[in-house]
Parts: sequence; structure tokens; C-alpha cells
Amino acid sequence: MTDRGAVPGSGMVKSAAADEAARFSRRRLLGAAAAATVAGAGGRILTDGAPRADAAAAKPSGKRVVILGGGLAGLCAAYELRKKGYKVVAVLEAQQRTGGRVQTVRQGFVNGQYAELGATRIASSHNFTLGYASQFGLPLVEFTSGDGLYQLKGRAPFVHTDGTAWPADILPGLQSADRLLGADAISWKYDRGDIITDPGNPGYLGDPNSTRWPFDNALAANLVPVSYRQYWANNGASDDAFLLNRAINGSEIYSDGALYWLMADIVDATWSQTFAIRGGNDRLPAAFTSSLGALVKYGCTVTAIRQNADGATVSFVEKGRTSTVDADFVVCGLPFSILRGIDISPQLPADKTATIQNLRYMPVGRNFMQTRSRFWTQRGIGGLKIARTDTGIDRLWHNTDVQDGATSIVGAYMQNQTGIDYAAAGSNFAQRTAYVKGIVSTFFPEIGAEYLGGVEKIWQNDPYVKGGWGWFAAGEQWMFPVAKRPEGRVHFCGEHTSAWSGWMQGAFESANRVVDEINS
Repeated sequence: MTDRGAVPGSGMVKSAAADEAARFSRRRLLGAAAAATVAGAGGRILTDGAPRADAAAAKPSGKRVVILGGGLAGLCAAYELRKKGYKVVAVLEAQQRTGGRVQTVRQGFVNGQYAELGATRIASSHNFTLGYASQFGLPLVEFTSGDGLYQLKGRAPFVHTDGTAWPADILPGLQSADRLLGADAISWKYDRGDIITDPGNPGYLGDPNSTRWPFDNALAANLVPVSYRQYWANNGASDDAFLLNRAINGSEIYSDGALYWLMADIVDATWSQTFAIRGGNDRLPAAFTSSLGALVKYGCTVTAIRQNADGATVSFVEKGRTSTVDADFVVCGLPFSILRGIDISPQLPADKTATIQNLRYMPVGRNFMQTRSRFWTQRGIGGLKIARTDTGIDRLWHNTDVQDGATSIVGAYMQNQTGIDYAAAGSNFAQRTAYVKGIVSTFFPEIGAEYLGGVEKIWQNDPYVKGGWGWFAAGEQWMFPVAKRPEGRVHFCGEHTSAWSGWMQGAFESANRVVDEINS
């Protein structure tokens, strides 16, 4: 869902820039100590990438659990709880499909190609996601690397290769040390990644998977009120350096809190490769759904949660009729944007209520255009992010980089204000597509003749989530430990409760955390 870092480029880095680029490369391994800190989420020991249950864990029987939400987190929690001997009585899903923000669309495209409306990538550091893909026998395909085109400040677009100088007439504000670094290395440098992710360094910000983070680390706690943009300024970054960061990572960085972004640097410090599931990422939730069978109940809208010392009762509406289900535990995988409309009694603690009511969800618009050819390759452009811009479309992704065929699907990935602007750019899909094509044509004039058709997704208009992912602005990271805290018999999972915000990994990590909470 989110895009919190680059796919490494394929350009050669030469001369003195080589050492610095290697030092600051965002996906370099940072040593066994740092990896161990973030790998064992949920009390698990990870060896081959697959989640492993604690061998000493008890296996209770007869305890009933009801799952709210058929997204990845809810499906995974149900799957794991059943393996531990719990009786999952139902997975209540309001839609007529499972998977939540994992949504693959095939209709509307030729040559068997498809678009990922939500979750697109799997980082090599995402042990849970890779582990479940392996468990279900789902093959992976790796995104390729390549040079991207940049469109900045309304100037002539240019293709940048790491190790070559950035154009001084467009980016005069780059410091001398930055001039031969790739945009991703510049991002890692000003995020101070070699400092904040290393437990042996005095600047280490702690483990975002701990229960109380960031308040169990004094340095992290001091960053709660700081915006990500201010954090860069404090570390000496120029406006041009931050503009490059925006071009590669999207315009959300103008609103993010510093800790919200930096926790992703910590947990994904070992990211070196990027994958997708061959045939579509929706194959993963489909595998979970198949394993659960009739336990998944579609068209069931949860309206109330009532709990007491012994258990809880969940009310839901199905085909206009209100029903209830009793359980010993409730696992809530619903986004807080939906949970805030559900009656919960007794009332939750004030800080939990405030978190549910105020947690932000990122506006995200995606417009996918199928093209007759992969015309940009003639300019030496390749990889996933073929265009990185400061325009109204943010970035242009090559979604069929991991698919066969001469045709292609490129996607404009708009978030934050650009996502809001996209939704307002017209009253229908055709008008909004014309808006995107108008911007893209300024750096890819071929788009008009190449266009075959397409689809879109405006996540803030989706009534089942109302946004792309949960996020925290400056001063809001206090909600992070509160969001995932259990309340009586109710346990909370979902990417918004995980350090892997916006990723499938976040759904899986949080589901396994909830299983551990219940099982203990």
C-alpha cells in the first residue's frame, strides 16, 4: 500500500562516491544485532523467513474467538488461532470479498495483465509475508532495478543514474557530498539510518515492536513532536535534498511525523530485494480464505461490541437482520476509521477512545493506464518507479514489471494532498484520467497514443476503510502504543497497529502479536 523506500537502482557508482553510496545505501545489511532486534516480532525466532510458533506455547482448547474483518490481519489471526486450538466461531466481513486493501484487478486489461489497487510489493525484510507465501506454495517474482526519469520544478525531465552528478541548474541546493549519491542514498543519509538503526550506536531509537515504543527510548520520545520535514532540516538537509526525497517516496512526507517515517527505516533496515506474488497478490488472502472455509461470513456489518469479565458479544447486521455472536475473545482487525462508528461498551479508556477517533488515514488515489508498449525503455528507463516527480501525480510505477507481455500497465500513485487533488480532478473516471494523462504527457508525450484503457482506485472514498493506511503526524506518535494495546477481551490488529504501517507485513505481524496476547 505504502511506498516507504526505493527499489535499488542498477547504475554503477564510481570513484569516491562509491564508498559513500555504499555506506548510506538504504537496503544495506546493518549487522546481526540490528537485524535481530527487528526480526523476532511477536516472540518468534525466524530462521528461514517463515513465522514460527513458540514451541513452549500452551495449546488451549474450547475458547471461542470471533474475528472482526476479513482483511489480511483478521484472516491471519483466525488461521493462527485455529492452529493453537482455539475455536474461531466466525470471521465477520462487511464486503463480499476478503483481502481488505489487497485488491488485484484483472477486468479491463488485455493480455492477462492486472493491476494491484492496494498492496503491491513485498520487501525481502518482510519475514511474515514471505513466510506465508511459502507456506501456501505461492511463487514470487522479483521487481527489477533501473534508472528513473525525474520531473522537478517544471524543468526539462532528466534520467538520473547513480554515480553521475545531479543537474546543477535544477538542484543547486544539494550539498557537495550529495552530488554523486542516488536519491535513495540521500534519503538514508538524512534519515541518519546508520545511526538510528544500530543498537550499538548512541543515536539508536529503539525497537518499534516493543510494547511501549517510542516512550521506552528517550531519544525516540523526544522526536514525538517533530515533523519529518523538520527532522531533515535539523540534520542539515537542503530543500533540494528533501525535494528528491519527495520525488522518490511521495508527497506524504510533507505531513508525516519524524518517528512515523523513521520506524519504517528501523524495521526495514535489511531490505535488499523487492517481490510480488506471481499471478497477483490477491492469491495470498485467497489462500487464507480457502483454509478457513465457511468460517468467513460475508456481508456482515459489525454494529456493537459488548464485553464483560468472562467474554464479549458482537452484534452485526446481515441482509438487514441483526444477529449476535458470543465469544471468549474478540479480535478486531477493522481500521479505526470504521471502528469509530461501532458502539463499544463499557466505554474504552480515554486514550484508546481518542486514538480510535483521531487516527489518520492517508488519502490515496491510483490511476492505472494500460499502454501498447513499454516505450520508456527506449530512453534507458527501467525498474518499478519509472518516473519520480514533484507534479500532481507524484510517481509513475511500472506495475507490469513483474508480468509478461508486450503491453504494460503504468500507475500514477498519488497520496496525501495529491491524492485529494486527484479525487477532485473530475466527476468521473474519464475526467480524472484526462487529468493524469495531461500531467504525464509533460514528461512522457507518448502516453496519448499508447493508452489502451485503465482503472482507478480512490481509497479515501472506499466506505470499508476510508483511506490507504493509518499514519501519524508530528505530535501523534503517542497513539501508536495505545492503538495496539488490548482492552479486556478485545484485541486489536491491522497495519495501523504495526511498525510496518501500510504493508501486508504489518497486517501479519500484528495478527501474530494478537495471537500471542490471547495465548498468554
